[in-house]
Amino acid sequence: MKLALTIILISAAAFALISLAAGLVIYLLGIRRRPEVPVEEDSYGPYTERVLEGARWLDEQDMERLTLRSYDGLDLAGYFLPAEGARRGAMLLMHGYRSTFKVDFSCSAKYLHDLGYDLLMIKQRGCGESGGNNICFGVRERFDCRDWARLLAAREPAGTPLFLYGLSLGCATVLMATGLELPETVRGVVADCGYTSPHAEFVWLLKRGKVSFFWPFYLSFRFWTRLLAGWGAKECSALDAMAVNDRIPVIFFHGGADRLVKPKFSLENYLACRAEKELVIIEGAHHGTSLLENEEEYTAKLKAFLDKYGTQ
Repeated sequence: MKLALTIILISAAAFALISLAAGLVIYLLGIRRRPEVPVEEDSYGPYTERVLEGARWLDEQDMERLTLRSYDGLDLAGYFLPAEGARRGAMLLMHGYRSTFKVDFSCSAKYLHDLGYDLLMIKQRGCGESGGNNICFGVRERFDCRDWARLLAAREPAGTPLFLYGLSLGCATVLMATGLELPETVRGVVADCGYTSPHAEFVWLLKRGKVSFFWPFYLSFRFWTRLLAGWGAKECSALDAMAVNDRIPVIFFHGGADRLVKPKFSLENYLACRAEKELVIIEGAHHGTSLLENEEEYTAKLKAFLDKYGTQ
């Protein structure tokens, strides 16, 4: 009996240590900063040439580098591209997880620029030239979004319509930012393939991978993230922000074949939103590829939204 109990206790202690170690590894791999991958070295499947063409166009533009000191003391970087000719408004673009604006907005940036929008394309904290050692899945990035929006609004002529545009993690970020005090000139949000909360996204990835056995590893990961990065997966959510957002219209885009961030998340955010809203599901599109999969439908819906709410 004593031997059996000893074996059980030793096994439990060993599993607890393994869980702590596994959670730390997941934190280091998933949250900590990594070197930025050059656009040319990545692969974007059937959309590769279009992404690279858009990235090359961005490289050719004369952009102004801007910096921002975050609320928690980080130096953040962004690039400002003014519209040519008649200005219709300004757009703040926030990229996704460990990506860059040259990838996530490789095709939409030129389209928006040609429409007459000033573009401020930022490097998220923990990415590229921006400071920070951790990615925070929108928990802290939402404050960066707020502060970038304030900076952009201050640079623009009085009354210039301002839109927030985010993809994936950037989408969750701009949605969460609507729960904060944004400039009055923010007229709308373009929300492409975002999740409802970091916790919901992590749980979805666990379920999708059928790794429920590893729940102790996830709890350990949350422990290390709170301890070493200072934020929690349940700290805030896009749903909470949407529940109080009754002023800023939102258009939600999501790929119907998205397996990384399930389309139901955009539906849940859409249903929670109290402001004017629209939900567009692009059938056949995978994560972050809605514009690439059906450019005609995507741009038509996007332009109609901007035309409707961007009147000065």
